[in-house]
Amino acid sequence: MPKRISPEASRASEAREGVRRDEVPRLNMESSPAISVIVATIEPWPGVQACLDRLAPQAAAAGAELILADGTPDGSGVPPAATRDRYRPLVTLAAPGSSVFALRAKAAWRSAGSVLAFTEDHCHVGPDWVRRVVEAHRAHPQQDMVAGPVTNGSSDGLVDWANFLMTFAEFLPPAPRRPLKRTPPLSNASFQRRVMLGGEPPEGWLELVLAPTLFHECRLQYDEAVTVAHVQPRGWREAWASHFHNGRSSAGLACPHMAWRDWWLRLVTVPVLPWILFVSVVRSLEGREIPRRARRSLPMVWLLGAAHTCGELAGLFFGAGASAKRLN
Repeated sequence: MPKRISPEASRASEAREGVRRDEVPRLNMESSPAISVIVATIEPWPGVQACLDRLAPQAAAAGAELILADGTPDGSGVPPAATRDRYRPLVTLAAPGSSVFALRAKAAWRSAGSVLAFTEDHCHVGPDWVRRVVEAHRAHPQQDMVAGPVTNGSSDGLVDWANFLMTFAEFLPPAPRRPLKRTPPLSNASFQRRVMLGGEPPEGWLELVLAPTLFHECRLQYDEAVTVAHVQPRGWREAWASHFHNGRSSAGLACPHMAWRDWWLRLVTVPVLPWILFVSVVRSLEGREIPRRARRSLPMVWLLGAAHTCGELAGLFFGAGASAKRLN
């Protein structure tokens, strides 16, 4: 259930009503890089290697700050010392045992760029992704968030497609002609620093307060040139568990920022949530050319929606628990 809100969470709750455009940055932007790219990982090396292999050259070429926030218990998520020259722009941040939500928040607070760009450790950014993110923000300075398409980099099996479509069906290229219905995930999203809080954001604030606020207030620019491939093959049990933990984390971390009315509204929708999620995916695929295998996976999407729903129910009553630390 909703908890007593701490002063830190209270600031986040106030921001939910409308993130302030006049937030004073804590850094001198004149001496800061144009962009900070942030990746969080809880996997030991080489789990993030394929991601960094694509990001590091782009960050170096753009003069960007590249931050890897490592939540592994023993600091094993970072590149070995012998390979550090290969990732020369890289700055590492250690927070053993932290969730990816907390890692992103810590990295965002310690970053220096006037734009903060996020992707995931299992994602492969497209060519010139860093440069394109910077250009998108410069072309649309009035917008506080930029997001782009996400493609399926794991398309071998039905479970792989169901796992992908549950989260990313809305963001498959090409962009839909209608307005987006769902908040873009931080697999491919960036923010102007001016919308950040004055201190380190609470765990989950970026994903569950800031991004939805900017999305619903139409302060998001969707740019089809900013592309990312999501590479996360899953077995059935792993996929079911992942969406359960995602649901529990989403609801549990959002609870401190919810009014009681919002909490009850979220609770009463739980019985129909699997259908809401399923219909959302099906409508997102209307008019799109997708493989037959993807369409055959749709019954599994409903089952993964049920897993997410069970997680949301647990999160509403018992908080995020250990689920947030199990998501990668």
